[in-house]
Amino acid sequence: MLFLVGATFFVLLPACGIGGTDWPWMARWCSPDRSSARSVDDLDLERAALEREIAALERDIAGLRCEAADERRSGEGSGDPEEAVAGAQCLPGETARPPEELVIVVDNSGSMSLSIDLPRDVDGRLRRASKDYQDARVAHAAGQRSEAQLARMEALKREQEAVFEEARTYPGESRISVAKRLTIDAVDKAPQGLPIGLFSFYACKPWLRGAFGSTERDALKKTVDSLVALGGTPLALSVARAAASFEGGTRLDDPVTLLVISDGGDSCRGDPCMAAREAKRARPGLVINVVDLSAGASAANSDVKCLAELTGGFYRHKPEGMSREDLARSIREGAGYEGRGLCRAAAAN
Repeated sequence: MLFLVGATFFVLLPACGIGGTDWPWMARWCSPDRSSARSVDDLDLERAALEREIAALERDIAGLRCEAADERRSGEGSGDPEEAVAGAQCLPGETARPPEELVIVVDNSGSMSLSIDLPRDVDGRLRRASKDYQDARVAHAAGQRSEAQLARMEALKREQEAVFEEARTYPGESRISVAKRLTIDAVDKAPQGLPIGLFSFYACKPWLRGAFGSTERDALKKTVDSLVALGGTPLALSVARAAASFEGGTRLDDPVTLLVISDGGDSCRGDPCMAAREAKRARPGLVINVVDLSAGASAANSDVKCLAELTGGFYRHKPEGMSREDLARSIREGAGYEGRGLCRAAAAN
């Protein structure tokens, strides 16, 4: 009897896979785990199917995350302003506070018809030529009208026109088109209840396009979209008029923001730095933030840079190759309700 039991054990040993050989016809004598064993090919197929399911789930999760991010971006500015203030990272001596009023000055001078991707060297030459010609015009207006001075002014004018014609040959979306699109983006993300004024230029004069409440955002966007690039850049006069259009800002604890979107200095014989000083003196709660769309760096930048430096605002210069996303964020910050734009000098106790 013992002999039969032992013989049966040694026969079933290899059949159940214990001995390294599978005998399918003996599987019914084996344990349930061994009888359900599958081939390597079957396991590979099942693993591949599971991997496909995991990949599909990961794509679904990624899609949900993107949708959530889109919802957050589309809701920026329209949610709780306190949440945006809490997320601001301000320097010592600064406090985070969104403006009570916003005025936007959009430069629609002739140079805004040029490509936003204009190479830095060409942009720099154009700005220098424009600045030199502007200086000659100022000297002429001050009475320096000798034949040599007139000849020099005419030569500088021809040089400016030649560089401008060269700049017009470069392809790409125009600066005015980018400025309009990203201004509309900033309007879409502005906090509810924030009144927004709009100025543009025409024939060396600032043009008040209107003051728009939170229920008039569509009208504001249509007005922005109607701007065309033409004429000079009355930067100083525009700053003075735009600053005077604020109802508030007369106290340091009454914040108002003036956003200037431009690509160059004043070309209408004005002094933007003096205009900024006077505006800040009249409205201590005013800051001027500047987004400079030019790619070149030259002395002409000082005309727009001083607007920010003299009022406690910030100056953002678009470097060559700057992404549209980064530029859009700079304009939203310049509007005063996102990032560094929320930060301003703390009011004295």
